[in-house]
Amino acid sequence: MGFKKTLGRDFYKSGLPEDAKKIVGDGYEVYISKYKENAWLVMAFGGKRSKPDINGYLLDEERANKVANKFIEKQLEYANRKAEEKARKAKANKEAVEKCKVGDIYYSSWGYDQTNVDFYKVLEKKGSYANIVKIGKAVVDRDSMEVNDRVVANPNVIDGEPMRKKIGEYGFTLESYSKASPWDGNPVYESGPYGGH
Repeated sequence: MGFKKTLGRDFYKSGLPEDAKKIVGDGYEVYISKYKENAWLVMAFGGKRSKPDINGYLLDEERANKVANKFIEKQLEYANRKAEEKARKAKANKEAVEKCKVGDIYYSSWGYDQTNVDFYKVLEKKGSYANIVKIGKAVVDRDSMEVNDRVVANPNVIDGEPMRKKIGEYGFTLESYSKASPWDGNPVYESGPYGGH
């Protein structure tokens, strides 16, 4: 069983007349052409997509231009939002790097049918990377049914080998299912011995 081949833009554009009006910008490609007396074709591609976002006929050139301009406007709005988000993320990452200090403690809360908590200590920081190590934890509060715990970090216990991780907006990505965020020193909820473990 083979993979289905995706048709490229050239396939869709092959039927366009040579005198088709072409508008190309950052992140879009639009074509307008007269098809017959009462039909104008608009073909538009956004981003890097092979298949056109618009591939249809309109009754006159004015409507064709209106559809094309609306598409271009939406692509520009998307590009602006994308650029703003990229700038926001870069700023947030920079601030996270500046805030991260040797000795800081981060925590990860993860789990499917239970909540597990792990703590990590920053051993060394170089540029936007840090060496962190998993440390111990201590239960400071447990309910009578031993279902819910409150835990804090125990920096005196090393529980693993140091890891080099990139400092991001929210801390460190440990695994696909867990991230470590800065710990504020307050007890963190974790499932107790009879809380799903």
